[in-house]
Amino acid sequence: MLELLLVAAGLAGGVRKAAWQNPLPLGNDLHDAFFVDTLTGWCVGSTGAVVKTSDGGATWSIQESKTEEILLAVNFIDSLHGWASGNGVILGTTDGGDHWTVQKNDLDAIIRSVFFLDCLHGWGCGDSIVIRTSDGGHSWTRSVVDSAFNLRSIVFHSRVKGWLVGENRIFTTTDGGLTWIHFPSPMADVRFSRIAFANDRIGWLVGVRVLPSVPIGISLAGYVWKTTDAGQTWGTVHADTVSYFCEVCYINFYPDIVFADSLYGYLASMAAFYSTTDGGIHWDSVGLGIRVNERYALPGRGALYNVGFQSQIMKSSDLGNSWRQLSQGTLFSITKVQFFDTLRGCAVASGGGEAKSNYLLTTDRGMNWNLISASFDDKGAATGSYFVDSLRGWVCTDWFHTVGNTGYTSGLIFGTTNGGHSWTQEVSDTSYNRLFGIHFCDARNGVAVGSGNILRTTDGGNTWSLQFSGFGGTPEFYAAFLQDSLTGWAGGLDRLYFTTDAGHTWQVRDTLDDMPSYSIKSLIFSSRNIGWIAGYDWISQSGFVGRSTDAGLTWRKVLAGYSGDYKGLQFADDLQGWAVGNAGIVASTVDGGVNWDVKALPHIGRNLQSVFLIDKNNGWVAGEGGAILRLWTDSATTGVKLQPPSVPPAFTLYQNYPNPFNPIAQIRYSIPYKEHVLLKIFNVLGQDVATLMDEVQEPGEKSIEFHAGNLPSGVYYYNLAVPKHFETKKMILCK
Repeated sequence: MLELLLVAAGLAGGVRKAAWQNPLPLGNDLHDAFFVDTLTGWCVGSTGAVVKTSDGGATWSIQESKTEEILLAVNFIDSLHGWASGNGVILGTTDGGDHWTVQKNDLDAIIRSVFFLDCLHGWGCGDSIVIRTSDGGHSWTRSVVDSAFNLRSIVFHSRVKGWLVGENRIFTTTDGGLTWIHFPSPMADVRFSRIAFANDRIGWLVGVRVLPSVPIGISLAGYVWKTTDAGQTWGTVHADTVSYFCEVCYINFYPDIVFADSLYGYLASMAAFYSTTDGGIHWDSVGLGIRVNERYALPGRGALYNVGFQSQIMKSSDLGNSWRQLSQGTLFSITKVQFFDTLRGCAVASGGGEAKSNYLLTTDRGMNWNLISASFDDKGAATGSYFVDSLRGWVCTDWFHTVGNTGYTSGLIFGTTNGGHSWTQEVSDTSYNRLFGIHFCDARNGVAVGSGNILRTTDGGNTWSLQFSGFGGTPEFYAAFLQDSLTGWAGGLDRLYFTTDAGHTWQVRDTLDDMPSYSIKSLIFSSRNIGWIAGYDWISQSGFVGRSTDAGLTWRKVLAGYSGDYKGLQFADDLQGWAVGNAGIVASTVDGGVNWDVKALPHIGRNLQSVFLIDKNNGWVAGEGGAILRLWTDSATTGVKLQPPSVPPAFTLYQNYPNPFNPIAQIRYSIPYKEHVLLKIFNVLGQDVATLMDEVQEPGEKSIEFHAGNLPSGVYYYNLAVPKHFETKKMILCK
């Protein structure tokens, strides 16, 4: 288990932190990868996400980038010096990413490609912009390019000779990027996406061309060109075509090509994938499938990496013939997360348009989430769930199915009495409309709501009765809450209904006079008189939270203005509560909604749909893309301090700091269990020059200083060994 620590300002001057638990290593979209060898590499993505591996993807560490901007490109010249670029920002590191520095954050353009030749000389390109640096990125200068087109790839052979490609354009420079000259394209009307060189003479160029119009949709052709004379001439070495029914589909498609050397390469083309072992003279098909905005890295003949949307990280050891998933966890949207104590919890997830569902269990605070097979997995999208204890729970689904040639959408309910290890379908009548929410006040009394329907059970789900049925699937209910066996609530699109007679009659309750058009996505009561609703105001086009202090007779908006949608609510008591919404937003209050602190969790970006607090010290949020994050509360602050657990989830050895160092270096590591730890320093000859640790240690993060005053300058290696695990990193002593 690996957790990312996210830090942001919190309520009333406190500190909010969060940790990824699913998917792993993180849940951000990834847009580029770069490896300095077959084992060591970095991936970058949305909301400033950066992850690193030093063991070929077996484990990953998540690095703080100090930016929330999307990162689209990453480039390293060795294991220490690297750069990343994206939406108006360029980052740099000199210690393998343990510390990133924002070198530039005021660019008015997206930098889609960054390339460095050495520690000083680098270039970047993007939307109608080319920039260069000669001091390692501390300062950047714009270059002159006669183009207003989006530029996607830049590469240099030397400090003076370079290439630049983009939409319908190829440029070359012979003065280090001061000026760029338009180079004749090997074919007209081509969107070039990447240029790559194996050495100063052999290189490849890949792009896509829109073919003459077809009767329906659009037809595209992908091409690869090769040069063996440093770009003076380019010859076509591969071409393929594909047709899309949707004309806009091709907008986000850019083929990618990578080479390990002058012979071994991989091509992600239009709707197929190819490999070559002879420099592109011959290409072998290794699979089919459309890939949109995915990127590849091929640092060696036996290590091909792929990154993409929803945190996808994959690896192939045979040039794409077979792939192994390195990222872990469900990518289905988490509809509901609920915990029974500080260790045990569950979550239900929806596959959206696939009409599939997942059920997950954890017994270790979410450090590991286990996928449990459930009978509702293929019975629609799980839209709601509720457990009255760790054993007894229910799930409702929105199930699209066909009878003959006719399609139907029905609401189903499933129940479990053993914590979700087996489920029984409790509603088999497919005439009920879609169901979106379910809630129980005890083991017998429950309510489920959906498109014009309110269902009620008084025997723990053995039987369900239809208590309310609207016309044509209206009103649409999204949330339900039972205060007791008699009093219940159902909220949805422009409506809030209530009952005080066990559901025999349901009445409309006026909610907010200043909000004539709204959607209630979440509904709870923190006590008999204090109630809360959350959702979206269609008039102001903003999320809101409403409160009642008179048992639901009247409601008043207490939080508004956020442009997203609030979908989840949880209150520890009448004063302290949380609301979650789009783009990782968490709103918190400690005074009953009088004041709110609204912040986006750093580096998240996912739309959150559920929040659950066991107590004031333990919480979780969950949402789209399989996102589950743990929150911790520090009662020593006046607000919410969400911090990582005291025991690290995995064995980790960090890069020493600083690096290079003179003469003292700090070495950090973490161990998840009590075990014997051996930390040694070796020189380049493999000779043992120092033993820093040789004893049994308690679990946790450790730090130790290495004093190298009596050693000569040079390269050294530090090795951390525990039973069944060891790891080595390189350090440089520079006196």
